[in-house]
Order: sequence, then C-alpha cells, then structure tokens
Amino acid sequence: MTPIPLPPLTAHRYQFELTLHQNAHLPTYLGAMLRGGFGLTFKRFVCMQPQLEQCDGCLLLHTCAYPAVFQPVPPPNATVLSTHDRIPVPYILEPPPPR
Repeated sequence: MTPIPLPPLTAHRYQFELTLHQNAHLPTYLGAMLRGGFGLTFKRFVCMQPQLEQCDGCLLLHTCAYPAVFQPVPPPNATVLSTHDRIPVPYILEPPPPR
C-alpha cells in the first residue's frame, strides 16, 4: 500500500469562560448547548445565504466558513473521502464536568 501524502497537521487549544448573568437551568452535559449556541452565532456572522435553511444546496458550500466548521463535506476533488457524504468536524468541545 502506498502512503497518502498529507499536509502538516496544526492543532490549537483554546479555553474560554462563560458567565451567566441570571439563574438558568442547564443540562447535565453542556457540550450540545455550547455547540448549538456557538453554531447559531457563527452562522449569523459568516453565512452569505441566510435565507437557506440548509447548506447542502448553497453555491458557496465549499468556500463558506460555516459548513467547513459545522457541516464539513469532502472537497469536490477528494479521492480518499469521496465515498462519504459528511466528514468529522475539525474541533472537539470539552465542557467542564457537572458540579
């Protein structure tokens, strides 16, 4: 088997803190809530076709930052990933353990 040449892998770790300004009932696992809130806000800032509910039919699917982060698909010329409709997201959210 011939190895596939890959570009260099760069990884970063970011830590942030959120403060609630009023009482709230939070789910036991915060990851889904954080991803949803971040995703909605990110899409509002970067989406050039906000009238579309889904990215699948958008002409900017392969150049827009939102699907690259939240709904990644293989690039049009992909050979290795061409059999997949979706690929893993390029990040990991690690919320703090429940208190």
